[in-house]
Formats: sequence, C-alpha cells, structure tokens
Amino acid sequence: MYICVSQIVKINVQLAIVFLLLSCKNESKQNDDLLQIEKSKSSSDRVDTLKMKASKITLKPAIFETAFFEGTKANEDKNPINFYAVEIGEIKIESGKIIACDPIVMHDAKPFIQEFPIGEFPVQLAVAKIKDDERIAFSRILFSNKPVVKWEFALDTLIEQVPIDGEKFYGYGVDGGIGIFIDEKANKYFNGERKKDEGLWPLVFDDEMEKHSHVS
Repeated sequence: MYICVSQIVKINVQLAIVFLLLSCKNESKQNDDLLQIEKSKSSSDRVDTLKMKASKITLKPAIFETAFFEGTKANEDKNPINFYAVEIGEIKIESGKIIACDPIVMHDAKPFIQEFPIGEFPVQLAVAKIKDDERIAFSRILFSNKPVVKWEFALDTLIEQVPIDGEKFYGYGVDGGIGIFIDEKANKYFNGERKKDEGLWPLVFDDEMEKHSHVS
C-alpha cells in the first residue's frame, strides 16, 4: 500500500503553490528521446534529475510544461528564475480517485471528481531557483508522455470550471508547508491506521521526511 509516493522528498522545507490541473493527452506520438533521467549524487536517495529536452509547446500557460524542461529560465519582478526538475518516485493509483491537499487535513480531504488512470505513475517536481533560494514551483503526476491538448482545473466538487488564464483559480492552502498526492483508497487506509496509532502521522511526515531530505 502506497501512502504517497515511494520517496518523500523535502527541498528546503518551503512549498510553493501546487496547481491542481488536469491535462488531456491526444494520440499523437512523442519522441521517447525527449526524456532522460539522470541520477543525482546530492542525496542519499539518489533523487532522479530529469533531463527533458525542450519541445514545441502550443498551449498556454506554457510554463506548466516548460518548467520541467532542462535549462528553462524565466523572470519574475526582474528576478531571474532557473528551473530544474526531479522525479521523486511513483504513486500507486488503485481507485482512480486522487486527493491533493496539505497532509494536515488529509483526514477529511475529498478526492477530485474526475477519474484518473489506474496503475503506478511517476511523480515529478519542477523546482525554481531564485538566487540562493529554491522552491517547488509545480508538481505533477505524469500519466503519459504524449503532448497535452487541453488544460482544466481538477475539482473536488461539482462547480463551474473557470479559464486557466483567468483571474479566478482553484487550489488549496499549504499551512503545513507540505503538499501531497494520494489515492483515495490509500488515504482511507492511512487514516484508519492513524486512529490506531497517534504517532503514525509525525512518523511519516516529520521523521521519514527528514531522512529523505534533499537540498540541491
């Protein structure tokens, strides 16, 4: 039973906003050579650093994809931002229902209304380097390497969709400074075990995270 992903990785301890988005894939083929994975030597867990070559992006916001490309740069308030991407393990999806939340509220978190593929899929982070600081800018579950043809918000209740590039957005707060993807079935199991053992949550989200800490 997977609780979250096969490794829990903390980069600095600061977590930026996680965009809860669905991408629809078309059936066109993508060159498998675009994606390579390089083993990092800066962590005892040997975090996988992605070496994803740039490809043509037609959808906006392009940064949702380009942040995972090798060598991507951007500017925010005249501050240069350099991105790099890592793969932190695989998530096991058993129910087709995914929850994304701050783990401090996972006991009553609701899954997205959308159905997701069953199986095991890589979890990837795009990390933004701003001067001497590093923050997680984007996180994603990679269900397919095929090109994205549409972006829409993943919703945990049946409400109106809003434009991705509009002023309104759906997301969740990260008061605990952590974000999690977890299958609904795994979440129910974890919460059941947590009731039996009050030390389970700090063991997983404090002690184990410290063991797998990764700072570039």
